[in-house]
Amino acid sequence: MIRLQVVEDEAPIRNGIIRHVPFAELGVDEVRSASSAEEALEIMSEYKPDIIISDIRMPGMGGIELCKTYKNKAKDCQIIFISGFSDKEYLTTAISLGAVNYIEKPIDIEELKKSIKKAVDAVVKINRQHKNLLHSVLTLPEEAIKDSLHQNGEKTGRRKAFLLQSYLLLRKGLLALAQ
Repeated sequence: MIRLQVVEDEAPIRNGIIRHVPFAELGVDEVRSASSAEEALEIMSEYKPDIIISDIRMPGMGGIELCKTYKNKAKDCQIIFISGFSDKEYLTTAISLGAVNYIEKPIDIEELKKSIKKAVDAVVKINRQHKNLLHSVLTLPEEAIKDSLHQNGEKTGRRKAFLLQSYLLLRKGLLALAQ
């Protein structure tokens, strides 16, 4: 499930994005909106969006600070900034945050749709990588773990047994979650 959050203080722009972008066609399953960065952070604490579309300049906390704060918790989150200002400093910061795009107002819906699709593709790729890594860890044979512990110098029986037991418990828990 891919979640997206729109953060824009101007209601006509926020509502226009919600109304005119075919999110489901682009691969987005759920969309929420907020009129301020503070409201967005409150929503994000439970909603956990994969993609954020945020205005840069808003009363109170701005979009850049919002996205920096959220990326500290969700480093794989994809960001699309929108702004009424063509400011080099904002653009540089957007690049440093790994933003998918920086779209100037008035918003070109086609450009926004392409940016959302690019962000969705990135989220799908990241999710696939995480799933593959988890699968690799879960399918390691017990003997491979024992060999690895031995090769890494874990020769003391008690520590080796503890690490092996910890791995097996973790694997069992992760398998249970995956089902």
